[in-house]
Amino acid sequence: MKSRDKIVVVVVSMSMLRLHQTYPGTNPPTHQPRLHQSPRNRTIMELYRWNPCLDARSRFDIGGIGSDSNRSRVGLQKLARAIVGVEMVKSNKVSMSDWSQIPLTNAQLCFASRDAWAGAAVMENIGRMHDVMQVDSIASLVKGNERSMADVDMRARTRKRTKIKMKDILSEAKDMALPGKERYEDLLQAMPQKTKEEIKRLQRILDETAPDDLIFFDAEKFGLDFTFVEQ
Repeated sequence: MKSRDKIVVVVVSMSMLRLHQTYPGTNPPTHQPRLHQSPRNRTIMELYRWNPCLDARSRFDIGGIGSDSNRSRVGLQKLARAIVGVEMVKSNKVSMSDWSQIPLTNAQLCFASRDAWAGAAVMENIGRMHDVMQVDSIASLVKGNERSMADVDMRARTRKRTKIKMKDILSEAKDMALPGKERYEDLLQAMPQKTKEEIKRLQRILDETAPDDLIFFDAEKFGLDFTFVEQ
């Protein structure tokens, strides 16, 4: 955590969240910071569910830096390499290990701490390089254009329930389908009208509760050089 001109930057990673959940003494911030690095609200939402007193505002996902769409997002490993000049060697063994164990292993603690540091270092360095990427500038873009954490949480829960209902309906239809007729279009065509209407209703809910788009910072437009980053 870093404080500058009364602006608090909180950088959170999924691995750091696991650390908080495993060690209750390592409490997440309960004050009201202005800016967060947040992977599409997921990590912040998990922290919010763990501690509803967390009023996370002006949330910012660094996945939008140097990207132009969700499908071409530049990950933390590539951001750290391009902006900080640090090569982060990721271990799938550690990432997929049991994070519910107490205590965490030294490898897990290093993994979690490094991810959190990398996010903070990226924002620190890029803010020095480009005024438009400074904390105040980014905060002004998200201020007043974001949902409350309660709303984000409610939408996520609604979306999850809807997906389960949709999956159950399609699974039942697939079990009853003729061989070679398991495609979604075929299943929909064979469904009773009432079931088709329910599918459409559920799809509308999924569309309405879709996660909000990221704020994208095009690499070329903002002078961010990712040309040497391996794809």
